[in-house]
Amino acid sequence: MSQNVASLTQEQEESIIIAAVHDAFNQTDREFVEVARSCGLQDGSTAIMELLVHGFEAPMTHSSVPGCKGGVAKLYVANCGDCRAILVSGHRVKRLSEDPKPGCPKKRICTKKQVFGGGRTFGDLELKNQCAVTAEPEIVVHTLEQDDWAVVLGCHGVWEVLTDQDVAGIELNVMSFCGQGPVKAAKEVAAQAQASGSMDNVMVLVMKLGWAQPPERFFFQDCAAVCAWNA
Repeated sequence: MSQNVASLTQEQEESIIIAAVHDAFNQTDREFVEVARSCGLQDGSTAIMELLVHGFEAPMTHSSVPGCKGGVAKLYVANCGDCRAILVSGHRVKRLSEDPKPGCPKKRICTKKQVFGGGRTFGDLELKNQCAVTAEPEIVVHTLEQDDWAVVLGCHGVWEVLTDQDVAGIELNVMSFCGQGPVKAAKEVAAQAQASGSMDNVMVLVMKLGWAQPPERFFFQDCAAVCAWNA
Protein backbone atom coordinates (compact mmCIF):
# COMPACT_ATOMS: atom_id res chain seq x y z
CA MET A 1 0.00 0.00 0.00
CA SER A 2 1.55 3.28 -1.13
CA GLN A 3 -0.70 5.50 1.00
CA ASN A 4 -0.17 6.14 4.69
CA VAL A 5 -3.08 4.76 6.73
CA ALA A 6 -3.55 8.11 8.44
CA SER A 7 -4.15 9.76 5.08
CA LEU A 8 -6.96 7.44 4.03
CA THR A 9 -10.56 8.59 3.94
CA GLN A 10 -13.30 6.68 5.77
CA GLU A 11 -14.44 5.25 2.43
CA GLN A 12 -10.93 4.02 1.60
CA GLU A 13 -10.46 2.46 5.03
CA GLU A 14 -13.85 0.78 4.71
CA SER A 15 -12.96 -0.64 1.27
CA ILE A 16 -9.69 -2.07 2.60
CA ILE A 17 -11.43 -3.82 5.51
CA ILE A 18 -14.18 -5.20 3.28
CA ALA A 19 -11.57 -6.57 0.85
CA ALA A 20 -9.70 -8.21 3.75
CA VAL A 21 -12.88 -9.88 5.00
CA HIS A 22 -13.65 -11.20 1.50
CA ASP A 23 -10.09 -12.57 1.25
CA ALA A 24 -10.41 -14.26 4.65
CA PHE A 25 -13.66 -16.00 3.68
CA ASN A 26 -12.26 -17.15 0.33
CA GLN A 27 -9.04 -18.43 1.94
CA THR A 28 -11.09 -20.32 4.52
CA ASP A 29 -13.13 -21.89 1.72
CA ARG A 30 -10.01 -22.93 -0.21
CA GLU A 31 -8.59 -24.65 2.88
CA PHE A 32 -11.99 -26.21 3.67
CA VAL A 33 -12.26 -27.58 0.13
CA GLU A 34 -8.70 -28.93 0.22
CA VAL A 35 -9.39 -30.89 3.40
CA ALA A 36 -12.79 -32.04 2.11
CA ARG A 37 -11.27 -33.43 -1.09
CA SER A 38 -8.49 -35.22 0.76
CA CYS A 39 -11.01 -36.80 3.15
CA GLY A 40 -13.76 -37.48 0.61
CA LEU A 41 -16.25 -35.16 2.33
CA GLN A 42 -19.18 -33.54 0.54
CA ASP A 43 -20.50 -31.49 3.45
CA GLY A 44 -20.54 -27.70 3.65
CA SER A 45 -20.84 -25.08 6.34
CA THR A 46 -22.23 -21.57 6.76
CA ALA A 47 -20.68 -18.75 8.79
CA ILE A 48 -21.31 -15.28 10.14
CA MET A 49 -18.81 -12.90 11.73
CA GLU A 50 -18.71 -9.43 13.23
CA LEU A 51 -15.80 -7.00 13.44
CA LEU A 52 -15.85 -3.86 15.58
CA VAL A 53 -13.51 -1.15 14.31
CA HIS A 54 -12.98 2.26 15.94
CA GLY A 55 -10.91 5.29 15.03
CA PHE A 56 -12.17 6.28 11.60
CA GLU A 57 -11.47 9.87 10.61
CA ALA A 58 -13.67 12.39 12.42
CA PRO A 59 -13.42 15.95 13.74
CA MET A 60 -11.64 16.11 17.11
CA THR A 61 -14.90 17.05 18.80
CA HIS A 62 -16.89 14.22 17.22
CA SER A 63 -17.36 10.63 18.30
CA SER A 64 -20.07 8.22 17.26
CA VAL A 65 -20.05 6.61 20.73
CA PRO A 66 -19.41 8.15 24.15
CA GLY A 67 -16.07 7.58 25.84
CA CYS A 68 -14.21 7.06 22.55
CA LYS A 69 -13.11 10.54 21.51
CA GLY A 70 -11.99 11.50 18.04
CA GLY A 71 -13.31 8.64 15.98
CA VAL A 72 -16.17 6.83 14.38
CA ALA A 73 -16.96 3.25 15.43
CA LYS A 74 -18.22 0.85 12.77
CA LEU A 75 -19.50 -2.70 12.93
CA TYR A 76 -18.82 -5.03 9.99
CA VAL A 77 -21.04 -8.09 9.64
CA ALA A 78 -20.14 -10.73 7.05
CA ASN A 79 -22.62 -13.51 6.33
CA CYS A 80 -22.03 -16.63 4.26
CA GLY A 81 -25.18 -18.72 4.54
CA ASP A 82 -28.40 -18.68 6.52
CA CYS A 83 -27.26 -17.12 9.80
CA ARG A 84 -28.46 -13.70 10.95
CA ALA A 85 -27.19 -10.75 13.00
CA ILE A 86 -29.29 -8.16 14.81
CA LEU A 87 -28.38 -4.98 16.68
CA VAL A 88 -30.31 -3.93 19.78
CA SER A 89 -30.43 -0.15 20.27
CA GLY A 90 -32.51 1.00 23.20
CA HIS A 91 -35.82 -0.84 22.77
CA ARG A 92 -35.36 -1.05 19.01
CA VAL A 93 -33.88 -3.83 16.91
CA LYS A 94 -32.16 -3.57 13.55
CA ARG A 95 -31.21 -6.46 11.27
CA LEU A 96 -27.54 -6.33 10.26
CA SER A 97 -27.45 -9.17 7.74
CA GLU A 98 -29.39 -10.08 4.62
CA ASP A 99 -31.31 -13.35 4.68
CA PRO A 100 -30.76 -15.68 1.68
CA LYS A 101 -33.31 -15.31 -1.09
CA PRO A 102 -33.73 -18.57 -3.04
CA GLY A 103 -34.52 -17.87 -6.66
CA CYS A 104 -32.50 -14.67 -6.86
CA PRO A 105 -30.07 -14.92 -9.81
CA LYS A 106 -27.42 -13.10 -7.80
CA LYS A 107 -27.22 -16.05 -5.41
CA ARG A 108 -26.74 -18.62 -8.18
CA ILE A 109 -29.10 -21.16 -6.61
CA CYS A 110 -28.76 -24.65 -8.06
CA THR A 111 -32.06 -25.87 -9.52
CA LYS A 112 -31.21 -29.55 -9.05
CA LYS A 113 -30.95 -29.51 -5.28
CA GLN A 114 -32.12 -27.42 -2.34
CA VAL A 115 -29.18 -25.33 -1.19
CA PHE A 116 -29.26 -24.17 2.41
CA GLY A 117 -27.82 -20.72 2.97
CA GLY A 118 -29.07 -19.16 -0.26
CA GLY A 119 -26.14 -20.42 -2.33
CA ARG A 120 -23.45 -19.28 0.08
CA THR A 121 -21.42 -21.90 1.87
CA PHE A 122 -17.94 -23.18 2.63
CA GLY A 123 -17.18 -26.51 1.00
CA ASP A 124 -20.15 -28.48 -0.41
CA LEU A 125 -18.02 -29.91 -3.21
CA GLU A 126 -20.80 -31.30 -5.40
CA LEU A 127 -22.42 -27.89 -5.73
CA LYS A 128 -19.10 -26.02 -5.87
CA ASN A 129 -18.16 -28.13 -8.88
CA GLN A 130 -21.41 -27.02 -10.55
CA CYS A 131 -20.71 -23.36 -9.67
CA ALA A 132 -24.00 -23.44 -7.76
CA VAL A 133 -22.65 -22.01 -4.48
CA THR A 134 -20.05 -19.46 -3.45
CA ALA A 135 -18.15 -18.59 -0.28
CA GLU A 136 -18.31 -14.86 -1.04
CA PRO A 137 -19.87 -13.21 2.03
CA GLU A 138 -22.44 -10.47 2.02
CA ILE A 139 -21.09 -7.60 4.13
CA VAL A 140 -23.06 -4.92 5.97
CA VAL A 141 -21.31 -1.92 7.56
CA HIS A 142 -23.12 -0.08 10.36
CA THR A 143 -21.90 3.12 12.00
CA LEU A 144 -22.43 2.60 15.72
CA GLU A 145 -24.25 5.14 17.87
CA GLN A 146 -24.53 5.80 21.60
CA ASP A 147 -27.81 3.85 22.05
CA ASP A 148 -26.46 0.66 20.42
CA TRP A 149 -25.80 -1.74 23.29
CA ALA A 150 -25.84 -5.35 22.03
CA VAL A 151 -25.30 -7.47 18.93
CA VAL A 152 -26.71 -10.98 18.54
CA LEU A 153 -25.47 -13.57 16.04
CA GLY A 154 -27.49 -16.74 15.58
CA CYS A 155 -27.71 -19.79 13.35
CA HIS A 156 -30.76 -20.63 11.26
CA GLY A 157 -32.29 -22.73 14.01
CA VAL A 158 -32.83 -19.60 16.10
CA TRP A 159 -34.50 -17.48 13.44
CA GLU A 160 -36.78 -20.19 12.07
CA VAL A 161 -38.78 -20.07 15.32
CA LEU A 162 -38.00 -16.67 16.92
CA THR A 163 -38.42 -13.20 15.41
CA ASP A 164 -35.84 -10.44 15.68
CA GLN A 165 -38.06 -8.74 18.27
CA ASP A 166 -38.42 -12.00 20.24
CA VAL A 167 -34.66 -12.25 20.57
CA ALA A 168 -34.27 -8.55 21.41
CA GLY A 169 -36.90 -8.95 24.13
CA ILE A 170 -35.02 -11.86 25.66
CA GLU A 171 -31.77 -9.86 25.64
CA LEU A 172 -33.41 -6.86 27.29
CA ASN A 173 -35.02 -8.89 30.04
CA VAL A 174 -32.05 -11.10 30.86
CA MET A 175 -29.48 -8.28 30.79
CA SER A 176 -31.62 -5.44 32.17
CA PHE A 177 -34.54 -6.71 34.27
CA CYS A 178 -32.67 -9.79 35.55
CA GLY A 179 -29.23 -8.16 35.70
CA GLN A 180 -27.40 -11.02 33.98
CA GLY A 181 -24.66 -10.95 31.36
CA PRO A 182 -24.41 -11.73 27.63
CA VAL A 183 -23.51 -15.41 28.15
CA LYS A 184 -26.70 -16.00 30.12
CA ALA A 185 -28.66 -14.07 27.51
CA ALA A 186 -27.25 -16.22 24.70
CA LYS A 187 -28.15 -19.40 26.61
CA GLU A 188 -31.70 -18.18 27.12
CA VAL A 189 -32.15 -17.44 23.40
CA ALA A 190 -30.94 -20.95 22.55
CA ALA A 191 -33.19 -22.50 25.22
CA GLN A 192 -36.27 -20.66 24.01
CA ALA A 193 -35.53 -21.56 20.38
CA GLN A 194 -35.34 -25.24 21.32
CA ALA A 195 -38.47 -24.96 23.45
CA SER A 196 -40.24 -23.41 20.44
CA GLY A 197 -39.54 -26.52 18.35
CA SER A 198 -36.39 -25.66 16.44
CA MET A 199 -34.84 -28.74 14.85
CA ASP A 200 -31.76 -26.98 13.47
CA ASN A 201 -28.53 -25.68 14.97
CA VAL A 202 -29.24 -23.02 17.62
CA MET A 203 -25.79 -21.60 18.31
CA VAL A 204 -26.00 -18.02 19.63
CA LEU A 205 -23.40 -15.33 20.35
CA VAL A 206 -24.22 -12.09 22.19
CA MET A 207 -21.78 -9.16 22.31
CA LYS A 208 -22.54 -6.34 24.75
CA LEU A 209 -21.20 -2.96 23.63
CA GLY A 210 -19.56 -1.35 26.64
CA TRP A 211 -20.50 2.31 26.14
CA ALA A 212 -24.26 1.83 26.60
CA GLN A 213 -26.49 0.11 29.13
CA PRO A 214 -29.76 -1.62 28.24
CA PRO A 215 -32.93 0.27 29.16
CA GLU A 216 -33.78 -0.11 32.84
CA ARG A 217 -37.37 -1.26 32.34
CA PHE A 218 -38.79 -3.57 29.72
CA PHE A 219 -41.91 -5.67 30.20
CA PHE A 220 -41.91 -9.20 28.83
CA GLN A 221 -44.61 -11.76 29.58
CA ASP A 222 -42.16 -14.57 30.22
CA CYS A 223 -39.76 -12.56 32.40
CA ALA A 224 -40.27 -14.81 35.43
CA ALA A 225 -39.19 -17.82 33.39
CA VAL A 226 -36.22 -15.92 32.00
CA CYS A 227 -35.06 -14.91 35.48
CA ALA A 228 -35.50 -18.47 36.73
CA TRP A 229 -33.33 -19.77 33.88
CA ASN A 230 -30.58 -17.33 34.73
CA ALA A 231 -30.71 -17.83 38.48
